Amino acid sequence: ICFNQGMGRQEQISMIRERKKETKTDTVLLILVLLLAVFGLVMLFSISEYNGRVRFHDSAYYFKKQLFATALGLGTMYLVSSIDYHFFVRLAPAAYLLSMLLSTAVLLFGQEINGSKRWLNLGPLSFQPSEFAKVSVVLFLTWQIERSHKRTDGFWFMCRTMLTLLPIVGLVGSNNLSTAIIILGIGVILIFAASPRYIQFAALGGAGIGFIAIFL
Repeated sequence: ICFNQGMGRQEQISMIRERKKETKTDTVLLILVLLLAVFGLVMLFSISEYNGRVRFHDSAYYFKKQLFATALGLGTMYLVSSIDYHFFVRLAPAAYLLSMLLSTAVLLFGQEINGSKRWLNLGPLSFQPSEFAKVSVVLFLTWQIERSHKRTDGFWFMCRTMLTLLPIVGLVGSNNLSTAIIILGIGVILIFAASPRYIQFAALGGAGIGFIAIFL
């Protein structure tokens, strides 16, 4: 109360505007996610209606499965949004190791579709560990950068951070090159955001192009 009384009128108005701005940004992001989800469901029903009717005698077979997955994802999103993100950052090393184990399990026990093993089946549910790897990489790099304090301007920091990504990129890229490229892109963007220098990214870009060429 004393703090609020000591603040100037202009400062209080500024804080209220900032809070409203943050809320508006979150609302816009949520609306965009919901619109994309609805659009995806409509498109899925449009292209799978005939196949579902012929194979399973249910025009909405694929639509129902995706609707369940979407509802599950939105529920998880709501639960995660109510938890302080610092909690997840503390779990980053464990999440990164788990993503490597799951990616290895895909190579050994994954379901093969069209010549590629990308899915793991857990009873009636199936998921792509590469999607979990994207989240774990974001958390792990955040954890790494946070522990580096302010020493994020050297070339060694950039190389060390990228080297930690190579195991998961190699595992994911062996059967899902597009996701491996996305993971590399996530790493570059996070390093770019944490580093005050830009010239060294030219060398990183050259190394990334060479790495992608090897996979291709």
